[in-house]
Amino acid sequence: FCMKTRTVLLIVFGFSLSSSVYLAGWKAILLFVALLVLFYVKFKRGGVGLALPFDPSGYILPLPSSSILPSSDGPPSLPHKSGEAVFFRVRDVHNFRELGGYPTLASGGGVGNSRMKRFMVYRCGEFGHLSKEGSEFMSNNLAIKTIVDFRSPSERKRTPMRSTPTSVVHDLHLPIYNDQNRFKRTFAFLSTLFFNRTGIPQLYRELYRVFLDGGASNYGAFLKLFANENNYPIVFHCSAGKDRTGLGAALLLHVLGVPYDTILADYSQSTRCYSTYMKYYLKGRTFLVNSRWGIPAEELSAMFMVDPSWLDFSFKYLRDNYGSVSKYILSTGVTEEDLDKIRANLLS
Repeated sequence: FCMKTRTVLLIVFGFSLSSSVYLAGWKAILLFVALLVLFYVKFKRGGVGLALPFDPSGYILPLPSSSILPSSDGPPSLPHKSGEAVFFRVRDVHNFRELGGYPTLASGGGVGNSRMKRFMVYRCGEFGHLSKEGSEFMSNNLAIKTIVDFRSPSERKRTPMRSTPTSVVHDLHLPIYNDQNRFKRTFAFLSTLFFNRTGIPQLYRELYRVFLDGGASNYGAFLKLFANENNYPIVFHCSAGKDRTGLGAALLLHVLGVPYDTILADYSQSTRCYSTYMKYYLKGRTFLVNSRWGIPAEELSAMFMVDPSWLDFSFKYLRDNYGSVSKYILSTGVTEEDLDKIRANLLS
């Protein structure tokens, strides 16, 4: 009975998640019916596999101690220790942090003994619940001029920005994940969630490949924004600010010649928001995810973090299929002249 209860509740959880995040209307209903059929077949053949719980802190890589030099200038940030990224408290926005201050390598495309300028680039999660207080902080303290939204058209329509900062001049939509084949992808995701949760990490690796191939032109348009000095400060985001945004940040850091271990550590900092993600995405569904009902939340952990191996997989994919990460970036429409301007604008 416990196994049946566990799986039925997961189906209900997945259905509610998919209908609010991915699908709506008759497609959501059709998906629900199909999952019930899959559950019946899977249960008759021996039940549902369970993933082992894990501690997400083991997936956070420390930034090199010399990565970000302290600064008395700039906006007030949250307290942070050596090895941690600089986060900001922007009310009702997840994972809002600076992307700057990192040293570069001349051999990696940067300028010897140079660093990224501070307070020019930020990354975060969606602004669908941005409060007036958060909007004022972005205008008055960060002076944000350009916002880049990586979300799909349906995501953007479902949770539009509530309060646009008055400092914003450009609010750009560059979807990395479009709505084509959404039903098929959602079905694959939820069937993995219900019947093979140990396969969630592999699903994310494959999703990153889809982001890089399908979103190449918009990743290129995103990078070209940094070639124009009039666009700064810039903030870019997706939904959680960890996957599509994480790839965008990694590509920008690569352009600037930031060492790969620093790129990887910066990417992993999103897992510091693990508990926030859990609370946000399980809000209103906690009755389905607790020990009393037999569905440990830890089994869903991979959905609320990032694993450095996912970025490793992505960069290896680019090397294997495009020749190098740099060649991939040039294939997106970015020119060598753009790269020179980006470095001139962001390195000091």
